[in-house]
Parts: sequence; structure tokens; C-alpha cells
Amino acid sequence: MSKGTEYSDTRYDRVRYLDEFRALISKRWEEGYALIDVERAEGYWFGVFAKGSKVKREAYDIVEDWRDVKGVVEGRWKSGLHLKKY
Repeated sequence: MSKGTEYSDTRYDRVRYLDEFRALISKRWEEGYALIDVERAEGYWFGVFAKGSKVKREAYDIVEDWRDVKGVVEGRWKSGLHLKKY
């Protein structure tokens, strides 16, 4: 277990390019990790991944314009997914 958390294991990864990050997300999902946080800063993508998460199904979307977020979230709701706060 990762000390002080509900998770059994955590990983932190940083990559430069979005295509690399998407591939990394897929790899971590295949390894049984959930994506629990994403940050973009100073030209890098930083992901926090954890095992032991209560999340059963995951998806992510990347939008270029903040105004597009509402439609993306509503579309995910219609597909049965919900936002989760950790």
C-alpha cells in the first residue's frame, strides 16, 4: 500500500509530448493502474497513476478550448461515466 493512501501502489510519470502521454496512459491501464491526476506545466505532461483505486471505468478527453469542456462532460455522462473527486 502507498503510505497514507487507499492505493496499493502509485506511479508518477513525466513526458514531453501528448502522443507519448496518451501511449503512457494506455500502458498504465494495461498494467492495472488508474489515472488519478494529470498536470501540464513547463512543456511536460505529468501523470499520477495508482493501483487499488475504486474507479471501475476510465476515460479521458483533451480539448483545445475551455468552452468545449461542457459538451465533452455531458457526452461522457450520457455514456454512463461520471466525474470523480479524489
